[in-house]
Amino acid sequence: MVFQLRLIGVGALLVAQMSLPVFANNLTATVVSVGDGDTIRVKTGNKTVTVRLACIDAPEMKQSPWGQQSSTRLKQLLPVGQGITLRAVETD
Repeated sequence: MVFQLRLIGVGALLVAQMSLPVFANNLTATVVSVGDGDTIRVKTGNKTVTVRLACIDAPEMKQSPWGQQSSTRLKQLLPVGQGITLRAVETD
């Protein structure tokens, strides 16, 4: 009986997660440029949008030398022209 309840609970959590609105907010885009280590500009359709990456607190460019290093690393991870999928966590 307890095992069945756990399975029902897990099933209910999966259904609840699948119905969250954040999954409906996925957006396909192309990287246009990288700012500092936590900001990128992307093009989606005919719009260019600045995106601040959630849960990342990178040094600003003026914070030498780590600001430049964090920007360089993000450029390696997300090169210009790279196709990406964005999931909105919060918007301004």
